[in-house]
Amino acid sequence: MDQKSTIELMRLLHGELDEVAARRLRERIVADPDLKATYESLESQWQELQLPDPAEAPPGFSSRVVARAKESASADWVPAWWSGTLIGRFASIAVLVGGIAAGVMLVPSNGTEEWSEFTATEPSMAETYLVAMQDSSAEQWLEGGQ
Repeated sequence: MDQKSTIELMRLLHGELDEVAARRLRERIVADPDLKATYESLESQWQELQLPDPAEAPPGFSSRVVARAKESASADWVPAWWSGTLIGRFASIAVLVGGIAAGVMLVPSNGTEEWSEFTATEPSMAETYLVAMQDSSAEQWLEGGQ
């Protein structure tokens, strides 16, 4: 089985193919016994990846979370002199202006960031899985080695 076919099968399992490509691949699976066996193997492995049922929170957990939230809300993180004095107000304004200036310097000159080169080259989940499995340490792990 070549890598391209394996990637297509994994994309089918993950729902990453459009309807036309998925239909064509399903037709190929019906016609090719090797492809069908590989697909069934991948499908059974995919089904085994289901997460376990969520566990219940321990008794009293929600009341402890609410108590901590109230405790944190009542704590005064900013000293009283900071916003009550003229120096504190100027310091707050200086920090705010510095943050805005840093943000303006980091923005691209045309005002928008071009993402097309990133999205066009980003691999699918199936491709990242296959790349990870081609790593020698991953192969040793699958074989039960050290």
